[in-house]
Amino acid sequence: MNTEYIKYLADKLSFPDEAKISLIADTAKINASVKASVLLDDALKAYENSDYAYESIKYRFDGIAENSGVHKYAAAMLILMLACEKLEKKYAEAGYTDEMFVNSMTDLRCKLVEYHNSYGFWGTDSTWHTRFYRMTCFGLGRFQFEKREFKNKCSGIAGNFVKEGDTVLNFHIPSTGESLTEEIRFASYKKAKEFFFPNSDKPTPFVCHSWLLWPGYEECLKNNKNTMAFRHDFTIVDASESQRFSDGWRVFGPKAWGDVSEWPRDTSMRRALAEYTEQGGTHGSGYGLFFFDGEKIVK
Repeated sequence: MNTEYIKYLADKLSFPDEAKISLIADTAKINASVKASVLLDDALKAYENSDYAYESIKYRFDGIAENSGVHKYAAAMLILMLACEKLEKKYAEAGYTDEMFVNSMTDLRCKLVEYHNSYGFWGTDSTWHTRFYRMTCFGLGRFQFEKREFKNKCSGIAGNFVKEGDTVLNFHIPSTGESLTEEIRFASYKKAKEFFFPNSDKPTPFVCHSWLLWPGYEECLKNNKNTMAFRHDFTIVDASESQRFSDGWRVFGPKAWGDVSEWPRDTSMRRALAEYTEQGGTHGSGYGLFFFDGEKIVK
């Protein structure tokens, strides 16, 4: 295994120091086992040769773990990191900036921290990253974007329309902790429009499916200024209720799996959502749409 690239990428993506130490130690353990090393090299090749199908490597984690003593999902993270070596070269060959590579693959850090906060180890079991390695999804500023088909029948805003099957820019909100100020949001929207539709002067349809867009949170989150401004970028075109706050771990970490009385309340959002839940508030997610003309949201 290429230990130097693991160190290089961990620094480049600003992994927490504790995570760096743990992953480098895991690298040494795997390299010390001939069988584990062979299994990991085979897994990396299988991942690349299958066009980054996560299913092609998931069953291999146990063998690496058993022969090295590392956590199987630490092995998964190391494979994903090693796959970045080719991806980084592909970015350069495509003329994409180093900043764009870092912005996209910072999602590895996000998943690493999420798994540590929830389960207590440095690793991941996320099937999510395939789209990054296939270079269909990119981090452009605060958000991550990819082309998708609109999944509702038909929606229109201020004379702009999109129907089922039309191409839209779907975006995701990585857990970087960065604010959702207007300046940051709009800079990201602008980068996405310029990257995906560089020659279009028509307003571009953007969509996002997120728990943050659940209509029931309108009153609950009213004191969270930036979150509310983000919500109000959208027209909500669909919503689905869930029996429990299934995305609660994004806000409360592992405490979300326990009783609401145990949820931490050290931020305004945590207090608002905990009180909302205690008072019988329903949870869910929303599917939102807006049109962006390159400078502003068209309303």
